[in-house]
Amino acid sequence: MNKKEIKLLFHVHSNASFDSILSMDRIIAFCQTNQINYLAVTDHDKFNLSQRKDNSIYPILIPGVEYSTTAGDIIGLFVTEIFDTKEPNKILDGIGAAGGLTVLPHPFKGHDLNKIDFEKINIIEEFNARCTHSENFKALELGKKLNKPSLVGSDAHWFWELPTTLNTFENQQITPTSPEQIKKLLLNGKRKFFANSGRNFSKILSQAVKGFKNYSLQYFAQNFLSTVKHFVLENWRR
Repeated sequence: MNKKEIKLLFHVHSNASFDSILSMDRIIAFCQTNQINYLAVTDHDKFNLSQRKDNSIYPILIPGVEYSTTAGDIIGLFVTEIFDTKEPNKILDGIGAAGGLTVLPHPFKGHDLNKIDFEKINIIEEFNARCTHSENFKALELGKKLNKPSLVGSDAHWFWELPTTLNTFENQQITPTSPEQIKKLLLNGKRKFFANSGRNFSKILSQAVKGFKNYSLQYFAQNFLSTVKHFVLENWRR
């Protein structure tokens, strides 16, 4: 049987997040155009109920949530529950009890790692397209130190951020379709990564959207003007 490569787009935010306007249709169309097998949308503190339920059509959707905790963000894959706590280890326990996988995203951006029980972490996000080179390098070293499997995440909030990262699992005889098969692939599959840093103005623009969705016009205007400034400067330097 011919062996194949299987592609995963991980850590994407839809318009269910407070700082993104990406529709699920747009994200799925991108995956179909680029022959991406699996898609993990991980919205902030909620599960996007608009996610397609028919997984017979690619991409196969891996349900997920990016939880805010007192020690920084935690991603749960194969879960849809929203837990009534911000304590990181209780959320990790909840994800595990629900049969999910736990992922530590961008561990050196916005985290107090001393509060996190690494024994409860299944996967480390070793590269995040919105992080600095230093933050990603330390994340890579942490994954090696803990001997944990890794993924790379686009952390995409905008369409142009979707191509920044890609996880590819090599030499697969079949494309796993059941949750248990996919979990096994994520934990044990041989993999390689494509990873490219995003553009700085994308992060500021996300904050502008946050202000707009929260009806804070001053916050929106301040961040929108900063976005325009960064966009002009970035393109002027090119």
